[in-house]
Amino acid sequence: NSEKEMLKGNEEWFSAHQKIESPVGFEKFSGQTYAPDRILEETISFIDTHAKEPFFVYFASIIPHVALQIPDAELDLYPEDWDAEPYLGQKGYLPHPRPRAAYAAMITRFDNEVASIVEALERNGVADNTIVIVTSDNGPSWVGGVDMEFFKSSGGLRGRKAQLFEGGIKVPTVVWWPGKVPASTTNDSPSAFWDWYPTLASIAGAKPVESDGVSLVPVLQGKDLQTRGLYWEHGKVQAFRDGDWKLLRANNKDGIEVELFNLASDPNETTNLAGFKPELVDKLTKAAMASRTKSSEFQSFLDKDTE
Repeated sequence: NSEKEMLKGNEEWFSAHQKIESPVGFEKFSGQTYAPDRILEETISFIDTHAKEPFFVYFASIIPHVALQIPDAELDLYPEDWDAEPYLGQKGYLPHPRPRAAYAAMITRFDNEVASIVEALERNGVADNTIVIVTSDNGPSWVGGVDMEFFKSSGGLRGRKAQLFEGGIKVPTVVWWPGKVPASTTNDSPSAFWDWYPTLASIAGAKPVESDGVSLVPVLQGKDLQTRGLYWEHGKVQAFRDGDWKLLRANNKDGIEVELFNLASDPNETTNLAGFKPELVDKLTKAAMASRTKSSEFQSFLDKDTE
């Protein structure tokens, strides 16, 4: 609701990026109020208040995420030998004495948050008429003490957060909708975040305004989506997927680097086929450029290609 709240016991201000010379300085970064708890409390309060009317909740948990911060007692769930070395802030954000345990504990905490929300739905008698979607906005991080190699966070996929390889943009999504989505079913149809707006509008019986997304209701019913192009752009890189084919174009110091992958046979994006399929590269490049909207506020290296 755009309101700002100072967390009790967290009044001391300091930069979100710190380096320390030794673990002696860790205590400075401990507070009394855990922000994720406040977010969860407000979410459950909203459900309790509005359970007898149609409602929408966007629960934007801030965990797991850097900086690594978790109540100390929850670190004890994980082996001490996970963290032979403390994190002293070498890669940004805040230091932590047990970085791997902290990251794992944040994930466990998030899992418990989801359980608390489902319990609130059940307590209010609306669980059977509510759809719950759990997902992430990007792939795993590698800064702030996060050890994505230790946890195998990308599942073997190439790339990470802030990259357009599959490891950066392919994320898990779990949908819980009693009586509508059968338990333990999966669907591999490619989709994107912008599909959720028309999906939820359709479920609610509303007509969405025009958007780039398509309704995923058929997917939730066990059907496959019709193949369509998906476009991403981040920094100096763009990606376009059409069926099993994925094109990446990156503006490097030596010019535009082009990569082409077949995700069906090469999900880890190890073999660049751009040199073998120039016509397909040209087709996907044109489709990618047609998919983007030029902005006067957010200039891109790609804009010169559209002039």
